[in-house]
Amino acid sequence: MIPRNKALLFAILSTCFSSIAVIYHAIAAKEIPIFQAIAVSNTSGGLILLSFLLLRREKIDWKTLLNHKFDFFMVMMCRFIVGTIILWKAMSLTLGIKAMFFSKVEPYFILLWQWILDGVTIPLGHFYLLLVHFLGAVILSGGDFSELGPTQIGDLLLLVAMSIYALSYRFASRLTTGVSPLSLAMLTQLTSGLLFFPLALMYQPLMTWQFEGPGWFALFMTVILWNLLGFPFWFIALKGLPGWLVSALRALGPVVAAPIAIIFFGQHLSTWQWAGAAIVISTSFLLARERR
Repeated sequence: MIPRNKALLFAILSTCFSSIAVIYHAIAAKEIPIFQAIAVSNTSGGLILLSFLLLRREKIDWKTLLNHKFDFFMVMMCRFIVGTIILWKAMSLTLGIKAMFFSKVEPYFILLWQWILDGVTIPLGHFYLLLVHFLGAVILSGGDFSELGPTQIGDLLLLVAMSIYALSYRFASRLTTGVSPLSLAMLTQLTSGLLFFPLALMYQPLMTWQFEGPGWFALFMTVILWNLLGFPFWFIALKGLPGWLVSALRALGPVVAAPIAIIFFGQHLSTWQWAGAAIVISTSFLLARERR
């Protein structure tokens, strides 16, 4: 465990870095084949973290990791295999500025998984917040799901990805009790990258890969902001805070990232979509306050 104030700081830093990374993520997803993007980003992130661990001479506690092998497997499946495939596909269809708000639905999916898996009763007030949150998501997506265009499909896929990501919190929290956050970030990313490389090569031979253009620069920025900063900080935050609070604090990310998306990338929302975004963020904050 780490001090609560330190964990709060890392949780806030994680959501700020990851929310900015979402902007670059959406650009890369539209330019680079999914398996290539996942393989390169996770392998490079894992190798850089491995180099950092070697410089620090930090050893991996393999015994503890083996004792939590099921938790490690579930984090891999939820966050680095199934969840990441759906997320990259969603990001290829939607806008980064919308995705950073949609990803804040995580706290509600955490509640839902607790209800399904642990039999935890969802208070009526939380249920009403969920309904209002969903209404905000509909408005943010464009106000109408009756005619599903590519953007709306991307938004729906993003919600599916977030539901799978939310499930990973229960397993990641147990992992962080015995294994260092940097070791976990390195192992999960490197394992995922090595798993996806064969799929990427089957899709397109390595000799034909073109490592140029805005997509690859965006992927590089995603590696820096998420793989090397956001994700390790997420593991550190989980060592001192419950998963639901770490997830709820993600609502702070767009406060930093949205102006960047508008000023530097020219991404905008309509007045109604901003209203939906405000509903999504405010209901996330209200849920965090209710669960203190």
